[in-house]
Amino acid sequence: EHAEFRDLLCAADFIVNDAFQYLGSAIIRVALEYGTPVIASSFGCTSDIAKGAYIPIDDGEGRLDRALEIAIKLPADEYDRMVENAKLRHKERPWSAYGAGCVDVYRRTISAASGSPPD
Repeated sequence: EHAEFRDLLCAADFIVNDAFQYLGSAIIRVALEYGTPVIASSFGCTSDIAKGAYIPIDDGEGRLDRALEIAIKLPADEYDRMVENAKLRHKERPWSAYGAGCVDVYRRTISAASGSPPD
């Protein structure tokens, strides 16, 4: 449920997406929507989507531990800036700007596969 997921995000100071080389922009975008900074690998579009609102997970052993330590030691004013950047990044890419295009791609793909014209 959306409300339950929202409550979980609101209870967290950061969202951690620690998958290695994983295109996880959906969870990152949801976190930004709620003003929640993220800790994530910079693989793919993460560094652009969450610019100023994320702590990158570098490569190598202990990579997640290092990122978590940075997050824990953030001064309050720097964390507050990350929250504001998260909200700003969300405004730059609202779901409403991309939803119709995504639905259209699905509609055209399904129509092409079924051999019938798109409605």
